[in-house]
Amino acid sequence: MKLTDVPHDGYERVIHVEDTATGLDAYIALHSTKLGPAIGGIRLYAYENTQQQITDALRLSEGMTFKNAAAGLDHGGAKTAVNLNKIKNRTAAFQTLGKAVNLLDGKYICAGDVGTTTEDLYRVNDGTSYVAGITLDSSKPTALGVYTSIDALLDFNGRRIKQCSFTVEGMGKVGKKLADCLMSQGGDVRAYDPYDAVFKEYDNSQFEITQLSASAVMNDDSDMYVPCALGATLNMKTLNTMTQKLIAGSANNQFATRNDIDIAHSLGLQYVPDFIANCGGVVAVALDFKKQKSHIFLTTVLRQQIIDMLSEAKEENLPAQIVAENIAYRRLNG
Repeated sequence: MKLTDVPHDGYERVIHVEDTATGLDAYIALHSTKLGPAIGGIRLYAYENTQQQITDALRLSEGMTFKNAAAGLDHGGAKTAVNLNKIKNRTAAFQTLGKAVNLLDGKYICAGDVGTTTEDLYRVNDGTSYVAGITLDSSKPTALGVYTSIDALLDFNGRRIKQCSFTVEGMGKVGKKLADCLMSQGGDVRAYDPYDAVFKEYDNSQFEITQLSASAVMNDDSDMYVPCALGATLNMKTLNTMTQKLIAGSANNQFATRNDIDIAHSLGLQYVPDFIANCGGVVAVALDFKKQKSHIFLTTVLRQQIIDMLSEAKEENLPAQIVAENIAYRRLNG
């Protein structure tokens, strides 16, 4: 195993981990440990080149720092990007990665992410004890966090779930669990997903759901848009044409550009920033590492954090995204 430091401004440490025998090619980006040990997943992806791989690790690790800080966790952010194309022996490669993580002496607590399996995490655990959430289904706490975000946003506007309609874009693991929660509380759910099969599951269900076409998502006359698939769906075009005035979902990077944050604010749209709404997964991982449950945090604590954030945004006449980022900065710079 070969470890090479690859310095990057603004990051505490970036390490290239290589192992010829197993085919391991990974970048561990340790963005910040100011608030405590960094937490972030291990992403396994078929990267086309080194630049794409390291950019992914850098971008995601910085995002984890802000997500953890804004959520009130005593953890910094990190991420590992592993190139699937280079792997020769998957089992041995993840065991070797575990040894590399262990050399960081607890500064990095790793978890699952896109592409990695429970088995992969067990193999990482062969080499280090700094692994959390091995058997955790992160879609459950993520969906709970988004549900709390939706409920808090509605409450801030004097409304309740059973009085409202929701356009859910993306009926994957998180989107479907969230849709079921909303319908269980009397919410009117209309949803889009490219795979029709997910809607067949409701044929003999107690829930009634309306299937939408892709083109109907941003034109649906619901009360709230709930993005649970790809990011960047809030852009100059959609913001100026969508009928929904409230937004909260699990999708990352929901705004296409920074300018779109200002557009949303000028239009009077109210939303819960994505890294607040979808924090459930990392909260559950962080508390799992401490052998604690996440339910109270993702209901009572998160709800109050969102109400406080929305109140500050209203009082200061600032975009909620900016306020949420400022909350993270205050913790990081305090």
